[in-house]
Order: sequence, then C-alpha cells, then structure tokens
Amino acid sequence: MRRDFPRTRRCLYFWIDYPDFQKELQIVTTKVPDASRKLAEQVTAFVQITLEKHDDAKREAFLDCVKAEAHIVECHVMSGSYDFLLKVVAYSMDHFSKLSMQRILKFPGVSNMESHFSLMAVKQDAPLPVSTSSESA
Repeated sequence: MRRDFPRTRRCLYFWIDYPDFQKELQIVTTKVPDASRKLAEQVTAFVQITLEKHDDAKREAFLDCVKAEAHIVECHVMSGSYDFLLKVVAYSMDHFSKLSMQRILKFPGVSNMESHFSLMAVKQDAPLPVSTSSESA
C-alpha cells in the first residue's frame, strides 16, 4: 500500500473529487426519479452581505430590494463581520451567477458579497423547539 494513500474509508473521501454537474444531476434523477429537472438543478446559496455604510435610508432601500426578489427566500440581520445573511434558491448555477452579478450586487449600499453553496441539507424544516414554561429547566 502506498504511504500517501488513505488508510480508512473516511479518509478516502479526501481523494475523490466532487462529481461534475452532469454526474450530480444523473445521481439526483436516479435516486429521485419523480423529481423534475428544474428541481434537480436547483442551487441553494447562503450569501453574506456587507453594506458600505450603516445609513438608515440605504439599509431600508436594500431591504426593499431583498423583499422584492423572489429567489431570496430568507434574510437575517447578523452580528459579526457581515451585516446580512441571505438564503438564495436559484434554478441553476448560471441563474445564481446572473442573480448575484446583475441584481444582488447592485442593491443599494452593497459593498461586499460572499457566497457559500449548500452541498447537502442535513436538517431543514424542523419544528421550532417551543416548550411550556414548566418544561424549561
């Protein structure tokens, strides 16, 4: 066995590249044959937005644009190094590229945008952990 070859199955994944888009689409349509092509090609991105100034008028104009964009399905005000976190669902990677370059980056006040793509949803649509006051400890 070569020394640089992984010794466990878990490490093997470091040696295997992610599939290209066509292979990934084939996997999805094989595993979920009823899924439409549009659904299989969807891209979910989490987009970090930093505004240039913390100006109330620009922030409100930015939020108006966010509310008007149907492909932005969630928007959160954040603490830390960026101001907003957007969840964007696009038809494809090309569609996301157009959304980000031609729309989101042109929203009022946007100075920086960083995108992260979901490779797999591990947990979503979970019920909120709401408890009665007697259950709280």
